[in-house]
Amino acid sequence: MTSREQLVQHVLQELQEAVESEGLEGLIGAALEAKQVLSSFALPTRRGGGPGPQVLEVDSVALSLYPEDAPRNMLPLVCQGEGSLLFEAASLLLWGDAGLSLELRARTVVEMLLHRHYYLQGMIDSKVMLQAVRYSLRSEESPEMTSLPSATLEAIFDADVKATCFPSSFSNVWHLYALASVVQRNIYSIYPLRNLKIRPYFNRVIRPRRCDHTPATLHIMWAGQPLSGHLFRHQYFAPVVGLEEVEAESAHPGPAPLPPPAKTLELLNREPGLSYSHLGERSSVTKSTFYRWRRQSQEHRQKVATRFSAKHFLQDSFHRGGVVPLQQFLQRFPEISRSTY
Repeated sequence: MTSREQLVQHVLQELQEAVESEGLEGLIGAALEAKQVLSSFALPTRRGGGPGPQVLEVDSVALSLYPEDAPRNMLPLVCQGEGSLLFEAASLLLWGDAGLSLELRARTVVEMLLHRHYYLQGMIDSKVMLQAVRYSLRSEESPEMTSLPSATLEAIFDADVKATCFPSSFSNVWHLYALASVVQRNIYSIYPLRNLKIRPYFNRVIRPRRCDHTPATLHIMWAGQPLSGHLFRHQYFAPVVGLEEVEAESAHPGPAPLPPPAKTLELLNREPGLSYSHLGERSSVTKSTFYRWRRQSQEHRQKVATRFSAKHFLQDSFHRGGVVPLQQFLQRFPEISRSTY
């Protein structure tokens, strides 16, 4: 364990011990001390000295919930850890593995405690925040959750902050807001096309509390258990990455030109908002052909996701010193051809 990891462990231990004290005074005092410790070293700009990037695997459950109005050509990934995996997801996106998740957790606790007024009352988007936090405790809108008194909401916030001191805790929407401030990034909060009454409070770009530069954007998805065609229960967060490099690596160049369906897939991937009328003007195709091509575009995304997962499975096996036999590989990835293997 490095000295940095030891300091983070010490900070979390001090915060956990302060949770036992009555009220928030002891915890805020511990947060002030933690801020001094954590300010002695900044979050790294890149990962160094660690075990190396985590082998990436597509999260098939999250992929099945990925909404059509979310950024195109992106994939949710599997993330290992405890609780709802928010800090593990952010660490993976920023540094390639979950190694700094505990530090992100500690810094987020400090942020929420020392800027409590901002997250409870002082936010520019406070009305939206208020509704989002109320609804984050339930999968459906209910009269009880729309009439919470402010004292109850503050008690929920305080309980959430205390729980966040422990790695197995679950996060909700104000953790996303605080995390955005900690990492100085926008967070594109991607929410499935379920629970439609409350979805607008979660499916949004979350900006840092204060930032002195134009921030980059992390994409993090709410994932979990589908309950029906209209509902789902949030269980964890999944990191989301772009497909551009993956598609470039997965492409098989050849001297022959791409067949028309592949050209159409490429066009639909470049212009996801393309309407039938515009496509008809360009190509003079029938409406049935257009919808068939649209369906192929969705199938293409699934195929790319499978190739992505299979490629990293083979890479991981190779780095571990073994070669996966063909039959074992085909049992795990029946969609992949022998030639691709």
